Amino acid sequence: MVIKFIKMYTRFFKTTLFYLTIMLLFSCKKQHLVISKQVYSGSQMQINGYYYSVDPLTNEFDHLYFFYKNGVVRNSPVSCTSIAELDNKVTDLINFQDDYPEHWGLFTIDGYNITIETFSEVQSTDFGFGNSGSILNDSTFELNLHYSIKHNKRKNDKVITPQNSYHFRAFTPKPDSTNKFTN
Repeated sequence: MVIKFIKMYTRFFKTTLFYLTIMLLFSCKKQHLVISKQVYSGSQMQINGYYYSVDPLTNEFDHLYFFYKNGVVRNSPVSCTSIAELDNKVTDLINFQDDYPEHWGLFTIDGYNITIETFSEVQSTDFGFGNSGSILNDSTFELNLHYSIKHNKRKNDKVITPQNSYHFRAFTPKPDSTNKFTN
């Protein structure tokens, strides 16, 4: 009787381990964005600093983008009221190893159109998110369309109202673009 129980337990354990391994393999699937990594060598936008947006309701700085020549973009939510405070937050980011996938992505520029795609949070049902818009001049762009990315496809385009405007601020050094998500 004990031997029969041990055989049954061993069989159950092996079966359970097999199914857990299969589930783990499928859940660790690498996220992919729709756009691919491209070197940026254009002159439509300055990239020797960062771009910031200001929330029109609170008049606070609320978002940053760093663009890199290798086609990588790093974004970060912020909350501050002065440019000096904003610069301090950027300085803090220089030494911060950012392991949040939603802060990393890729960008492309086609003429004066910009597309930015970032990975989603790990627990999200979407693989990523994208924004697109227009470059107004070499120091300002607006994002006016938001979409989600599922299974390497663009889904659910939504117009952003009001448009988010981003303004350039020269700043050196920038945080490094090395990350484990866009390689």
